[in-house]
Amino acid sequence: MKKSLLLSALLAALVAQTALATPPVKYNVANRDAALPEASELVTNLDVISPNNNTLVWNADKTLIKVVTWKSQSSYQNFLLPYTQTSSSESFVTWVTLAPKMQAFCHQYLTDHPNATPADLDYRLKQRLGLDSDWSYDVFVEMWVNPSDIFRPCVDPETNDSSCNLNFSSTVPTVKNIKDYPAFYKNVYYGSFRNSPNVPWTGLGYTYDWKYASKTPGAAEQGASEFILSPSTPYTIETAIPTWQYCAQ
Repeated sequence: MKKSLLLSALLAALVAQTALATPPVKYNVANRDAALPEASELVTNLDVISPNNNTLVWNADKTLIKVVTWKSQSSYQNFLLPYTQTSSSESFVTWVTLAPKMQAFCHQYLTDHPNATPADLDYRLKQRLGLDSDWSYDVFVEMWVNPSDIFRPCVDPETNDSSCNLNFSSTVPTVKNIKDYPAFYKNVYYGSFRNSPNVPWTGLGYTYDWKYASKTPGAAEQGASEFILSPSTPYTIETAIPTWQYCAQ
C-alpha cells in the first residue's frame, strides 16, 4: 500500500512538473503563426512617435519621450540601473513600449478582473507582450530617451507612421548604431524562431498577444506596439516599480 501511494505521488509530481515545463498550446500556435507573417496581419494603427501625438508622455520641451520595459529584478539591477546608456552591442538591444500604454492596459485588466491574483496578471502580461510564460519579470522600468534613438523592429523601421511593410523595399533602411539593418533584422528573426525557447516575434511592429493565437488569417493577435532602443542609447531612469504596484496605480 505504501509503495502504491508513493508511486502515485511520484507520478503526480512528474505530471505536474511536465505540465509546468510544457509551453501553453496557444504559445506554440503563436510561434508557428508568427514565423510566417502574412499581408492580412499588417495593421495601420501602430503607435506613432510624434510631438503631435498627445497620448504619449513627453518632457517639458518635447525632446525626450518616456518608454517602458519589463524586466526581472536582477536584469534591472545588473544591466540598467548601473548605467546611463544601453549596450553598444546589437545582440543586446532593449525592447520597449511607449508610456503609458502598458500601464493603461494592465490597469484595465485589474479593473475588469477584480479577483485576479499577481500570477494571473503576470500571465496576462506575458501573453500581451508575446513572452514565454516561464520567464521571470518583476518590475516595469520607465526611462526617458531621445525619439531619434528609437526604431520600430520591422522592415521599415521609421517610427513616424502607423504601419509596417511585409518586405524590404529597394531602398536599404538604416538605423542609428546598427551596421547592417537587414542583417540585424534577419538575426532577430532567426534568433526568435530557431533558438529554444522560441518567441512569437511578428516583425510587423506589434507584439504577438498569444491569448488570441489562431491559425486563421488576420491580426486578431495584435498586442502592444513595440520598439527597440538603438545600441548606445542614452537614458535616464524615471521609475522602477513592481508589476502589481505599477498596474494598480
